[in-house]
Formats: sequence, structure tokens, C-alpha cells
Amino acid sequence: MPPRLFRVRYDRSMSLTARTTPDFSTESEFERDVEQHLDWSNPNPTPFVSTFSVRRHAENWAYKRAERGCSDVVILELDPKELGPIFSVQYLVQSQFVHTNLPDDTYEDEYLVLDEICKRSIIDKKIVQVDESNSDSDESDFDSDESDFDSDESNPNSDESDSDSSFSA
Repeated sequence: MPPRLFRVRYDRSMSLTARTTPDFSTESEFERDVEQHLDWSNPNPTPFVSTFSVRRHAENWAYKRAERGCSDVVILELDPKELGPIFSVQYLVQSQFVHTNLPDDTYEDEYLVLDEICKRSIIDKKIVQVDESNSDSDESDFDSDESDFDSDESNPNSDESDSDSSFSA
């Protein structure tokens, strides 16, 4: 298990909770749900929340979302020990347990969290902003901050916009 995981949240993907509750009792049902989660054209909800184990991958993903006009783009740094069941997509694909048409580099550091990301697992939060005056630059700025994540545990979409770190590109 990696020491940290990263979740990218934005206006179209704000939830820390999967879109449906886990409801599989066999390996084939689990396999179906993972494969549906990895199929970006799949309209069916799955019981997983995607995360990355590589910070740079999360930063790139977040920056692309911000460039494409998504708002409220945030990277959450997570402590995996505070999460429920976690599955390595790379392991599931390499062991031929699941099949995907995605390129390897898309999922090699992707981990699926079953059901939800609990608030207590959030270590840090970075706000991602596109700097219009410096749009040709690859430079990014991450400031560390000891943000307070003691917001309402029962509401995974509660507003957490107090003192946050920023990433500008």
C-alpha cells in the first residue's frame, strides 16, 4: 500500500462517496463493477472512488481539469490507513482479474477506494488555479497548509473552503 493517496475533486466530481453502495457477493460481480468503473463511457454508478498514488499524476489531472474550465479543483492528500478497502488497478489488471482498454500509464498508480473517502483520512488539501497571465508556463506552486478537516462527517460534500493551500499554473 502506498504511504499516501491523492483524490482530485472538481465541480463535476466533488463527492468523497461512491455513486452507489457496494452490492457484490461474488468475484464476478466485483470484476464487473471494477471494469465498469474503468470504462469512462459507462453511465452506471459504481461503488468506487478513484485515487492516485503519485502526487504528480494527481497534479497533472487536476491542472487539466482546471484548464478545461472545471471549477473548484482541489487535490486531497489522503492517509490510506484511514480508508476502508483499497484496490490497486494495476494489480487487478496485471493479474488478469479485470480487463480494461485504458493505456497502462492511465491506471498504473490508480487505486480504487470502496464506498467512500472518510474525512479523517484527509491530511492536506491543495486548491488548483489556472494563472491566466502565465498560461504558457509549466511552473506550479504548492504551499503546505495545516487545514482543518473537522467538518461534518455525515456530509461528504460539505464546504471545506477555509484556509487552503494553492496550486497555480
